Amino acid sequence: MKKQVSIYILAFLSLIIIGYGILYMLQHDIMSYHAAFLGMSEEQLMVFNQHIIPLYLTLIWITGSCMIAIGLTSLVIVVGPLRQGQRWAWWVLITLLPIPLVITSILSYHIAYTIPSGPKPPYWLATGIFILFIASIGFCYPHRNK
Repeated sequence: MKKQVSIYILAFLSLIIIGYGILYMLQHDIMSYHAAFLGMSEEQLMVFNQHIIPLYLTLIWITGSCMIAIGLTSLVIVVGPLRQGQRWAWWVLITLLPIPLVITSILSYHIAYTIPSGPKPPYWLATGIFILFIASIGFCYPHRNK
């Protein structure tokens, strides 16, 4: 039963990661919290250097595509090999998801508390996903049958 709940949670987390990646891929302007972090409006950034916004958007799209790739990969592993009890799937998940989730949590938290006022990034989202990931991955730990 715990394994089944864990699989549903991991699939849900994968879908959240995919959704967030899609959100990033659909951006045509920099995020409001990015502008707040830089302390400049988009207009000021364009006056300062016309290449900053296109570079920023490229980095946002790269981040979004990586999130989609990680989310899709984890979803395929969760609903296939992990559900079937294949031990390697567990190891792939514990190497695939924690690194980007921890880095995203730390950097988003830093940006959120560097901005004196205004919109802040949702650092709690990556942190929450990581905490749920740790809890659910523990439930589906592959025990050896004796």
